[in-house]
Amino acid sequence: MVKKTLAAIATVALVLCLAGCASEANNIDKDISNLGDVTIDSYSTLQDINQRYDVLDDKEKQRVKNYDALEDANKRMNDILYVELAKALDAEAKAENSFFAKYYDTNSLLAAKDAAQKAINSSNANSYYDSLESLNSELELFTDFVNTEEAKSYSVQTNNGDYPFAVEESPIKPSWILDPYPKRSSDYPYYLVFIEGTTTDEPTQMTYNIGDKIVCAYDIQIEQADTNWIDVELPDGSTQKAFVNTKVVLSNTSTNWGQHNDVYQLEGGDTCYMLKTNDGTKLAVKDLVTGNGYILYKF
Repeated sequence: MVKKTLAAIATVALVLCLAGCASEANNIDKDISNLGDVTIDSYSTLQDINQRYDVLDDKEKQRVKNYDALEDANKRMNDILYVELAKALDAEAKAENSFFAKYYDTNSLLAAKDAAQKAINSSNANSYYDSLESLNSELELFTDFVNTEEAKSYSVQTNNGDYPFAVEESPIKPSWILDPYPKRSSDYPYYLVFIEGTTTDEPTQMTYNIGDKIVCAYDIQIEQADTNWIDVELPDGSTQKAFVNTKVVLSNTSTNWGQHNDVYQLEGGDTCYMLKTNDGTKLAVKDLVTGNGYILYKF
């Protein structure tokens, strides 16, 4: 009697086990059918199906009728991850070569880049997703850093191109007079004047004045330069960082307009920039007395 009972229990257990296995194979089939179009958002669901399939024994795996569709989905996912990983590596290269990278601890970013590049070079699809997650996470941190730094800037971003702080259209017009912002002492170039060339091939010139004397005149040319930051003096005497791209290049120092002053020389170096602010466009001129920071002149 006992033997018969034990045999019956074993038979029931076997039937339940087989039914459970068949049920799991059916569930996996259904989940494969429900995958639909594979996107990167399908990754977790696809991984769950793969893991459940892998624990089945060989007979149980044969009951999964949609296995070919599962393989196709996995191939599609690997292709998607490869493309996304390549995009992330391109974004990392731009970040690494950007102006802001000079002021950022890039060790973790570079490590994530190396891991991602290694995964692609070795075609190791199993590490694509983790490498992508790691690299994107580091890129988000770098982007947060850039956004924080840009928020501190006195200048405002004007575009998303190679020169994000560029003054696209020059506000410089002949006969415009620019006063310093804030005012300076009487022995400092207290205003700038832009003078149109007297002939068609003569460039616009910028002069700066001390008292009633035009101290010096320069030919000017506007060009875009790599992003840089300068310290500008505000009306309250404080200084603030300003990101700049638009440089006013000065050349051909002329003394024809009046007295030449050897103390205040602007030509050469990063001496003049134009920047867009919430209060309009300004010209930033290197402080000619201290050599530190820039004095603002408002258009």
